[in-house]
Amino acid sequence: MGLLGKLGPCALTWQKGTGGVALGKTEGDVTVVLQETAADIMHDQDGTAPVDGVITGTKMEVTTPLSQATVDILAELLAGGALTPVTGQDGELEIKTGVGTEMLANAYELEIKRYVDGIVSTDPDDKLTILKAYPVVDASLVFGKETQRVVNVLWRCFPSIDTGDVGVIARFGPSS
Repeated sequence: MGLLGKLGPCALTWQKGTGGVALGKTEGDVTVVLQETAADIMHDQDGTAPVDGVITGTKMEVTTPLSQATVDILAELLAGGALTPVTGQDGELEIKTGVGTEMLANAYELEIKRYVDGIVSTDPDDKLTILKAYPVVDASLVFGKETQRVVNVLWRCFPSIDTGDVGVIARFGPSS
């Protein structure tokens, strides 16, 4: 049954840099959207009903509500994010516009692993690997006496251009 047929939360790692970036825990659903688009083939002589169809593309996006986002994590995720170390403290996150940042050139592998019995599964069937994912941060930080701050990230997923993986968007299970 693998990853698709089971319930439960997941662990997220973005493979940017050495060892990747563990994205921490989430609050809310991590949502993977896989959508094929199609176009109808029509002939005047056959009226208004399509006589065939053709797949025109496959789109994948992942939404992750990060509940343990830190300035370190945000510095990695934001196109215009930079972390300045401060002795004895977390550091200072500086945010610039990031305008003109190319997504595919800065996309890395996003790994989603299922939790089993309270820990991250080591079963290769419990894994989804997206080969080229780029984060688009959408954070509304609410400061209230009973409000938990969550940083929402939309991951744009692109087909790989790497040798051996050309056109591959994602892999479910052990080969990933």
